[in-house]
Order: sequence, then structure tokens, then C-alpha cells
Amino acid sequence: MSEQAKDLDRSPGRDPDRDPVETVSDVSIGARWTGGTVRPLPPAARALDVAVTGAVLAARDHDETALDRWCARAGQLDTDKLRKLLAHVVRALVEESHPTGVSSEDLGGLVSRSLESAAPWTSALRAPAMLAVLTGAFGVHPDPGDDGQPAAQPSEADILAAAAILTADLLDRRGRELRPYLAAAFTELAREETLEMP
Repeated sequence: MSEQAKDLDRSPGRDPDRDPVETVSDVSIGARWTGGTVRPLPPAARALDVAVTGAVLAARDHDETALDRWCARAGQLDTDKLRKLLAHVVRALVEESHPTGVSSEDLGGLVSRSLESAAPWTSALRAPAMLAVLTGAFGVHPDPGDDGQPAAQPSEADILAAAAILTADLLDRRGRELRPYLAAAFTELAREETLEMP
């Protein structure tokens, strides 16, 4: 990753009401890797890219106001793709931090650690949203309630906030930047969509 791109990832004063810088070298916001090249994302995907990037950067800066404003956009996005994108990013980071395998105890520890680290600067994080992010990342779906109906799910804003805080925590602990993981997630989404085509 170029130093310029790193500066973008950590620069202060980002405003969710303004579009972030569109192009920074080969890791631009709103671009993806495809066969070794980079090409622009379509508008709907770019909106996902910008929102996820903004939310994670706000979480890394411990900026509750910015995180809330980014997450307020979640309902305007393609929610299915948002959850898939977040799942790919979170799963990659969790598996990288647990190379010998991920147990239920490991996931519980991640929830506890993220809740503890976020508590001093935000009230937005809730354990159910964090659990939904982690179980979604590993393809586990909640059991129906006693009435046979699916259990109530966190809102898209809560999911994005939880995923952003968890991702920020994992990135900071491993000294990583978001861009490679997000680029890989878009590549995986594109691959899945290709496989689903008739």
C-alpha cells in the first residue's frame, strides 16, 4: 500500500456528508482489483465501499459522532450486499488472527474484547449486533424463537457499527489497514455473483 493511501485511511477530519477522495493510486476508494487491474466500482458498490470505509475509519479514530453518521446511511444501501461484504472482511481478519482455527470461545472473546475497548468512546455497540456480525461471517444463522419465528435482528445501522468497531479493533491489534481486506471482499462478492448467474 502506498504511503499516500495510508494517509487517506488514517487522515483526520473526514466528513460523512461529503464524498471521500475518489482516487488514491492503486487502492482508490471506489475501485477494486480484477485480474491484477483496478477498475471503478458501479455506483451501488461504490456507495458500500465509501460507507464501510468511513465507518471503519471513524471507529479507528474513536469518533462516535462520525460513526453514527456513517451508520445512519446503512438503510439506504443494498443491505444484502452490505452484510456479505462485512462478513468477508470480518471473517478474513478473524481467521488471520486465529490461524489454527476459530472456536466458539474465540468468538466470545472477540465480542468481550471489542465491547470493552469500545465502551470508553461509544454507546452504539451492542452485544447482539456484534454476535450477529460474527455468526454471519461464519455462516451461522440464529435459531427461531419459541414461537417458530426468526429472532429479532439488529438494524443495518447497528450491524455496520458493530462490524466497523470489530474490524477497527482487529486491524489495530495486527497493525493492518482496511483497504486490502475490503478489496478482497469485493473480489469475492464479484466471484459469487458470477457463479450465481444462469
